[in-house]
Amino acid sequence: MKISLNELQSKEVINLADGLRLGRVSDVEIDIRTAIVESIRVERKRGWGWLFEKSDEIVIPWGNIDVIGIDAILVRANEAEIYNKIRAEKRKRFPKEDFWKQ
Repeated sequence: MKISLNELQSKEVINLADGLRLGRVSDVEIDIRTAIVESIRVERKRGWGWLFEKSDEIVIPWGNIDVIGIDAILVRANEAEIYNKIRAEKRKRFPKEDFWKQ
């Protein structure tokens, strides 16, 4: 089966562990030496309206993808693992020491 990046980006990503909608595919990571897809990046939007909306990006390894269906991609992702990655990325971008010095 073949699928284009545009088709992947139109699909919802659902976590099989708890049934939550994680977001939509925003990008794909490919190892250029082996031409193998390593992971997908999922943009997770939270909040309401364009003014108050926040977004985070979750990286899901290709091995955690269970099914790519017509409307959705089903993944097996540990929710705690996902949120820990999000928090770690935020800490890298906004270290507490630098934030409080301003």
